[in-house]
Amino acid sequence: MAPTPELLPENADSHAASAKPSSDTSNSEQATPMLDIHVPEHSTRTWRDFFIHIATIVIGLLIAIGLEQAVEYVHHRHQLYEARAAIRAELEVNTRLLDRILAATKTAKSAMQQNATMLLAADPKDATSTSALNYTWDIPYPRSNAWQDAKASGAVDFMAPGERAAADYIYGDGDLAETFAMAWLRSNNAASAIAHSAPTVHELSAADREELLKLTRQTEGQIESYNMLINYDQDAIRHYLSFPEQSGRQTPDED
Repeated sequence: MAPTPELLPENADSHAASAKPSSDTSNSEQATPMLDIHVPEHSTRTWRDFFIHIATIVIGLLIAIGLEQAVEYVHHRHQLYEARAAIRAELEVNTRLLDRILAATKTAKSAMQQNATMLLAADPKDATSTSALNYTWDIPYPRSNAWQDAKASGAVDFMAPGERAAADYIYGDGDLAETFAMAWLRSNNAASAIAHSAPTVHELSAADREELLKLTRQTEGQIESYNMLINYDQDAIRHYLSFPEQSGRQTPDED
């Protein structure tokens, strides 16, 4: 029988080292056993859970949209309130301006009648200075900035139909009146140029006197038309301002 060889120290250490991991691994496996994972038989979300989830999303979106619309509505109401206040203040100023315009048209019409009388009465002995012919023109313009701003900002889109129509008529009539005023100014300036082409009424040529008389009559008619439009505008403004300040409960179309 062959003798068993003795283990050398290094071989013994190697053997011990190789045997030690087996013990550590066994201890590790005992300390942290493997978890069994089972595939669930059913989905973790039922149809009920699915619909609750969808309903939650829909309700959240509706709330978000509602809040956005509410904020937008409040903003538009505030915008409309400011526009109404500005328009009302502007129309109150315009009422006073229109009073001045009506007084000016009355004076201008009287001046045209006197001019026509002097031109018709001119004779060779007449030494009346042409400076006596009055063709002055001093007409203030009604304001429309508040209305233009309201249209530019879109505030007029939130007005009640009757309210917007009333304001649109007032400012539209003002634009038409301005057209007549410009026609009056052109005729007035043409007449003034002829009137001051000679030192006296008698020294105006017959053709100049005839043309000047024509322009004077024309100017008188334009003043009358302008005066009529200003009266319409004045009445419309007073009607608009007769309503209490707009609070969203009463508008001009409820009259």
